[in-house]
Amino acid sequence: MTKHIVGQSIYQAIVMMVVYFAGTTFLIAEIQESQKQTDSNLCISGLAIDGYDDKTSGASTHLTYCFNIFVMMQIFNFLNARKLDDEFNVFEGMKCNSYFTIIVIVIFILQVIILTLGNLAFRCSQWGLGIVGWMVSIAFGSGSLFVSMI
Repeated sequence: MTKHIVGQSIYQAIVMMVVYFAGTTFLIAEIQESQKQTDSNLCISGLAIDGYDDKTSGASTHLTYCFNIFVMMQIFNFLNARKLDDEFNVFEGMKCNSYFTIIVIVIFILQVIILTLGNLAFRCSQWGLGIVGWMVSIAFGSGSLFVSMI
């Protein structure tokens, strides 16, 4: 169990550092034109150290990506935490515990609502992320499953 905790911690720390500090080189800003780099579809840095001012430009798409990727990694880690003894199939026995499945689905739905409608309360970019943004977030989150297998 310790190796799973350490492995997930290392994976999630590396992903969050890369997304936070280098995410503007590969994260796509689909929704707001003011959030895009000049002559590019990539999002601008939401870090104050890079000169971003959230009072004039609103909440950052870059930091919204960071928040969503973090939550997706936690949701996929819920699945990993079900199996402790190096079991390969983390989905085995999901039908036996319907409460777990319902809780994961509710958390995912709440995340969609928070990201889409909670721009003022949660400081997310207005209207959240587009389809590509969600796919990128889910891809990073599902990486937790592969790290668990390794």
